[in-house]
Amino acid sequence: MQYYLVPPTDYRYITALLSLPRATPSGRHCHSATPWWMRSSLLLTLSRMTAGSATWPPRTAAALHSYLLGGWALEKAMDYRRGGVSGTFTGVTTFAPLEHRERAALLLYKEEGQAVLGAERSTFQASKSLLWDFGGEQVEVFFDEAKDRSPEAVVRGARFFHHIDVAAAAESPFQFEHPCLADMYRGTLCLDAPDSFRMLWRVNGPNKDGTIDATYTRIKAAI
Repeated sequence: MQYYLVPPTDYRYITALLSLPRATPSGRHCHSATPWWMRSSLLLTLSRMTAGSATWPPRTAAALHSYLLGGWALEKAMDYRRGGVSGTFTGVTTFAPLEHRERAALLLYKEEGQAVLGAERSTFQASKSLLWDFGGEQVEVFFDEAKDRSPEAVVRGARFFHHIDVAAAAESPFQFEHPCLADMYRGTLCLDAPDSFRMLWRVNGPNKDGTIDATYTRIKAAI
């Protein structure tokens, strides 16, 4: 794949373009869509603008915000012994600023890619959206399900997922939990290196028993 770098600019311009609907290579897209070939360039530019700006290792909400900002290649493996569908996911994740009038430390998490699921190896296009809030001592993560994509509507419609107590983690990986009906998801965020991290979910309960292991690698601009 060939990438075209867009000229250096500010976060608001880049994230506004990334928030527009995705335009397809065939040209069939709605009005005011971001061309498909431009999205990779925008991700690379955002990563280049933020590269080297994060404190390592990040042990505050603000430092974790700086570390995550930008684009990441994502490889995910789902392994269920009960209740879920095993498979893999390959795609791209973006942590992009959400410009809200009253809350200044928000990042929109967007993952998009291809999932291969089940014994039949069925292939699907998949995506997921979250809202990360770094405004307090703890990082709070929310499901982002808003159809109205204005910042106010996104924040208003956010549904709590889990929190990350960055201060309590010290030198160990970040630990967090999310109850889902009778099952419990236990998450671990491992900051392996300045340009890579892993997130492991273990789910156990009467309905599900399995793991979701995700590896993120920072997207860097080619020289």
